[in-house]
Amino acid sequence: MVKNIDDNVGKLLSFLKESNLDNNTIVVFTSDHGDMLDEHGLNAKGQPYHSSGAIPFIIRYPNHIVGEKIIKTAYSTIDFFPTILNLMNATDSDTLEYTKTLPGLDASEMLYSDEKVVNMQDVTRYMASAKGKWATALTSQYKLVLPHKAQTPWLFDNEKDPDELYNYADDPSYKSVYEDLWQKLYTTMFKYDFPILYSDKGAALSAAVCVDERNTLIDDPSKTCKDVNVSMSNSDCELSMISDQCPVRCETCCEDSPGLLVLGGNINTCEDITPSLHCKLYIAVEHFCRKSCGQCDSTLAESLLLKPAETLMEPATSTSNAATLSSLANANILLLSCISIVTLLIAI
Repeated sequence: MVKNIDDNVGKLLSFLKESNLDNNTIVVFTSDHGDMLDEHGLNAKGQPYHSSGAIPFIIRYPNHIVGEKIIKTAYSTIDFFPTILNLMNATDSDTLEYTKTLPGLDASEMLYSDEKVVNMQDVTRYMASAKGKWATALTSQYKLVLPHKAQTPWLFDNEKDPDELYNYADDPSYKSVYEDLWQKLYTTMFKYDFPILYSDKGAALSAAVCVDERNTLIDDPSKTCKDVNVSMSNSDCELSMISDQCPVRCETCCEDSPGLLVLGGNINTCEDITPSLHCKLYIAVEHFCRKSCGQCDSTLAESLLLKPAETLMEPATSTSNAATLSSLANANILLLSCISIVTLLIAI
């Protein structure tokens, strides 16, 4: 596949040169998404990890963009439109007025500069699962991921941990980074109706008090909390090191979490919920509000199941998108595929 792409890109570049169009044509090589290829035990696309969401953006514009330039900044495909129009010196008043209504950033000045390496930390970009499974805010160094249900938020440091294996969300030294990205993501999610707000499983916007570790068990590295035996006889949870790692699986943590939940597009806390309704309807509530939902109290849990369900309005559906990319018409540009998030631009 790589050879096939390489050969055909070469043919396109050769054609431009033979036609005397190479010095006046902007060539962009990019892709629609990445692929996990079994990293983190996952396959395909649609994940918040770098391997899934990051794509290349290689641009060639002889006599305008210096070769071997690297821009280490979080960019998205919503930035393509204003950037390329400005590279082309678009002057049509209607076009220029339209670009002002788009949320994309214009990176043309950085591309035109003589600097070989540009690293802008203050640019924040956002991604969201179309199925409402997660939402993320990221810069060139950090990435905050809010999953649906009541899973723990993840904060990655791509400089210290490029493989995205460690969660720094609870690290005191990352407190200001976490709070800054959280506030930006919170504001953006509601401004643009991110799908996670309407997840049929609900979503926690804060870390839950009771969470099983994702790491392998200290007692048995071949297992995780999902493998823990919780049968009445010979329960693995009798070992304190396992019950400490797996408080949900072992039912040793039964507290309500003090943070925020979003259910059907509305912000809630555990004090706001109606247990007989929300605990059955949203998995996030069941995980986030364990005491209210009777997760460690079989009598309370049974009474909630037996209580008739109350009427609830259907969760609202998202009616707007965060951004729209318009097509380019009558432009002397060769764009080889696009979409997703761009974290690195290289000029050749």
